[in-house]
Amino acid sequence: MYAKCGELKKAHDLFNSLSGKDMVAWSAVIAALTQSGYHEEAISLFCDMQRAGFKPSMVTVVGVLPAFAELCFKKLGKSVHCYSIRHDIVYDISVETSLVAMYAKFDDFTSAMIVFDRMFYKEVVAWNVLINRYAQIGEANLAIKMFCELQLTEVLPDPGTIVGVVSASAHLANLNLGTSIHGLVMKRGFESDCHVNNALIDMYSKSRSLSSAELLFGLTKIKIKFYGIVLFGSHKRGHISACRHIPYGLYFSYHSFERLIDMYSKCGRVDLSEAVFRELKDKDDVSWNVMLAGYALNGRVDCAFGFFSHMQDNLVDVDPVSFLSLLSACRHAGLVKEGKHVFNLMKERHNIEPKLEHYACMVDLLGRAGLYDETLRLIESMQMEPDGGVWGGLLGACQMHGNVKLAELALDNLVRLEPRNQAHYVVLSSIYAQSGRWADARSLRLKMIESGVKKTPGWSWVNEKQDLSSYW
Repeated sequence: MYAKCGELKKAHDLFNSLSGKDMVAWSAVIAALTQSGYHEEAISLFCDMQRAGFKPSMVTVVGVLPAFAELCFKKLGKSVHCYSIRHDIVYDISVETSLVAMYAKFDDFTSAMIVFDRMFYKEVVAWNVLINRYAQIGEANLAIKMFCELQLTEVLPDPGTIVGVVSASAHLANLNLGTSIHGLVMKRGFESDCHVNNALIDMYSKSRSLSSAELLFGLTKIKIKFYGIVLFGSHKRGHISACRHIPYGLYFSYHSFERLIDMYSKCGRVDLSEAVFRELKDKDDVSWNVMLAGYALNGRVDCAFGFFSHMQDNLVDVDPVSFLSLLSACRHAGLVKEGKHVFNLMKERHNIEPKLEHYACMVDLLGRAGLYDETLRLIESMQMEPDGGVWGGLLGACQMHGNVKLAELALDNLVRLEPRNQAHYVVLSSIYAQSGRWADARSLRLKMIESGVKKTPGWSWVNEKQDLSSYW
């Protein structure tokens, strides 16, 4: 009960207080840890259970297989598969479906299909696992092939199936296929499913049928969730005018052009950002900075520096935002020398005092280059107390190089500044794991639970026979 309610600390304490732990207790805690994203702890507890003399049951296997999948522990996953065969629990439909999902997550579709083909009865969830995974990795034709095979069976597709095959047709920009699937959606009564509508709008946009995307968008009840898709679909064909028709008066607003520049940059279309920027007659400091940030975001370092010079030639007042964009460009490209030059230029020539975000950028740049002594000197020279962004940058750099000592220093400060942020614990735990220090990784995760810090898991929802089921 505690585990299902997300109270992992209480569940963990109750489990440890049990004098005689049975299979139900072991299986429940393992499944709860997996569902909550504590995959390493789930596997560790799974091993402890076997050392305690308990043999995994069908429920235990179903609970632990997703943990192997998420951590890509192929050998352990295959060993549990072998165990399931030896103990004759492999033919349980839940075990079979979990095995298919695990191998699909490994991108081992040969093994996934062997298990799938041997299933006596294939529920729609097993079909969905393969269709959606094929779609996710860009194997659109295989996803569609699986969908066609499903259509030849007595198993009825559900919204989860539709989302996968529509995504596949969007990848192929196959409008005829997408339209026929839309017909199936209407026939099966899935029009009200927001995830299905989301996928259909995306498909029509990518298939160059913007009018259909806009029509479906207009019929969608929860329109706010689909603004981004319509904008993205419009930009794919250069329809700046179509973007202006999005609500909230973007067509008439001067700032809408700056939003469009930002939107196109974030979609990777710097050319369209430049086109919008050129349309602006009265460019202010904000519009210049938005364009500069677009170059930095897309790794156009040369363009960013050239544009910065162009700003100065046009007597634009460069400000802390301008220098932050340049530093970000240097960070993404790993240009340490240029980053130092920008940092010093900001302070010495323009008399702009670096802010926390500038220091965070420099710490990340220097740390990723392995210049740890220089990074620490920079942190010590700061005139203000380093915040989570600064220490987080150091922690991220330590993860890249496996520097456990500095990572522990960074986490100590991060726990003090952001005690409820679970992401920092996860990074250090990963560093421990990379270094083979599994005991430390486990100890850190247990410390998270004892401190009441919860890791936010990733979930998927599938509508099965009018019941919403969750998977992780």
